[in-house]
Amino acid sequence: MLLIAAILLGTIAVFYLYEVKQEGVLELENAWGSATITREEDTEIPHIRGENYNAMIYAQGFAHAQTRLWQMERMRRVASGQLSDLFGPSTITIDKYFRSVGLHRDAEVTLKGLSEDERNFLQAYADGVNDFVQGVDMFESNPTSRILPPEFLLFGMTKTSFKPWSPIDSITCIKMMGFNLTWNWSNDLLREAFRQRDEELAEIVEDLVPFASDKLPETLTIVDEEDVKYWGQWSDESITDRYNAARDHVAKA
Repeated sequence: MLLIAAILLGTIAVFYLYEVKQEGVLELENAWGSATITREEDTEIPHIRGENYNAMIYAQGFAHAQTRLWQMERMRRVASGQLSDLFGPSTITIDKYFRSVGLHRDAEVTLKGLSEDERNFLQAYADGVNDFVQGVDMFESNPTSRILPPEFLLFGMTKTSFKPWSPIDSITCIKMMGFNLTWNWSNDLLREAFRQRDEELAEIVEDLVPFASDKLPETLTIVDEEDVKYWGQWSDESITDRYNAARDHVAKA
C-alpha cells in the first residue's frame, strides 16, 4: 500500500512540476527579438506575436518544445533511423527501414538548396527549442520549466544528453509528415516492378495499378517534374535503382 501511495504521489509531483509556464518574462540567450506567447484558457492554443518574423518563429519553437518536446524527439529519431539508440535492439528493423528511405539524407540536400532567409527561419525555430531545454532547472527562480517531459525521465534522458535541435531535424520531421501523407509511393514502386518483370505486364500496368485521376483521384501526384528538380531531389535513376542503392548503403553502415 505504501509503494502504491509513493508511486501515486511521485506521478502527481512529476506532472505538477512539468506544468507549462503561462506567465512571466524570460530573457533567453538566443532569442531573435522580443515576442509574446499567450494561450487560450480552455484549449491552451498558443498565439504568438513578435517584433519581427524570426522572433515569432523562435517563440514558436519554444512553444512547441513546451508541450511537444517528446513527440518531436520521437519523430526525429524515427525519421532518422535512430530509435535503437534509445530503445535497443527491438527497434533495429524500423531504423533500417527509415535509413533506407533516407529522409535524413534528403533533408541535408534540401537544406543546401534553401535561401539564407529560409535557413534563418529554421535556425530561429531550433534556437527556440534549444533555449527551452537549456532553461529547464529544478532550482532556478525563473526557469523555462522545472523538469523535462515525463517521458524523458522514464528513459533516463537529461538536458545534457538531449541532442540540440537543428534545422536538419525540422526538415527531416517535415519530410516524415509528408511521407505519412504520401499514399502513392508504393504504387509507383509496384508499377515499375511490373514493367521490369515482363513486357506483357508493362503494356497493361496502368490498368493493373491505375494512376489516372479519373480512376484513382486520391493518389494523384500534385507536384510535377519541374518542382522536384527545383528542390534538388530529381534523379534519372529509377525508383528501384534508388531503393537498391539506399538498401546497400544501410547494409554497409
